[in-house]
Amino acid sequence: VALARPLESIVYLPAHFTSTDFEHALQLIDEQPLALLVGPDAQGQSFGTHAPLVALSSGDGLLLEGHMARANPHWGWLSQQGRVLAVFSGPSAYVSPRHYESVKNVPTWNYAALHAYGEVELIDGEADKDALLKRLIGRFE
Repeated sequence: VALARPLESIVYLPAHFTSTDFEHALQLIDEQPLALLVGPDAQGQSFGTHAPLVALSSGDGLLLEGHMARANPHWGWLSQQGRVLAVFSGPSAYVSPRHYESVKNVPTWNYAALHAYGEVELIDGEADKDALLKRLIGRFE
C-alpha cells in the first residue's frame, strides 16, 4: 500500500525560528527521509508509523510518496480519515547556558523539524504500486 498526495508544509516553531524556505524543507526531507506518520486509529487515538518518504515539488505544494506494509493497520485508518501529519526530524543538539555571554540564560535545544499536514491518497493498482516501489527503491538503493 502506498501513500501519495500533495501536502501543505507547516512547521510549528517560535516565529523567530520559522523558515518559509521551501527548498530548505525539501533538503531536510531528502537528508532525513524517515518520517513519523501520525493519524487516528479506529478508536480515534493517535497512532504513529515510521516510514521513509520521498518529497517532490507539486505546483506550489509538496507531494510525499512512501510505502506502508499491508499488515500494518495504520494505512487503512489513514485512508479512511483522509488526513495525516508527517513529522521529519533533522539534526538536534542540547545548548548549555555556558555557551551564552550572559549567565541569565537557560538551557535550550536546537533542532530542525518539519511538520507536513495533508491528504492521504491510497495507491492500490498493481502497476501504480510497482512504479512507486521502483521509484522508492531507486532513491534509497
